[in-house]
Amino acid sequence: MAIMFCGFLVKFAYAFDRRAELYADVVLAALRNKLARSHLEARMIDGKYEYQSSFAKKYVAEGEARGEARGEAKAVLAVLETRGIMVPDGARARIEGCADLSQLEKWVQLAVTVRSVDELFD
Repeated sequence: MAIMFCGFLVKFAYAFDRRAELYADVVLAALRNKLARSHLEARMIDGKYEYQSSFAKKYVAEGEARGEARGEAKAVLAVLETRGIMVPDGARARIEGCADLSQLEKWVQLAVTVRSVDELFD
């Protein structure tokens, strides 16, 4: 049980809060049994651990959704910039601040044909 909890802390650190790395380090340092520590470290770096609790699953899913939204926003901006369309700071902030994946996907498609950023938001 402690091993799964420690694994969760380390994964949580990368996804949400850098302070959790410190918690994982404290747990690892507290493990006096070298075999237990070795097993825990192997589980944390193999990338195959599947979260068991609904708590962890919820926050991992939210982190993945935020990451996907950031990627879509970058795609919108990349298409506009590649096409030579100026993106004012306000429009950039609106695009980067959007968390609605369906809206971002529409903007990616529109970015291919619009003549200005204003048309993107019409």
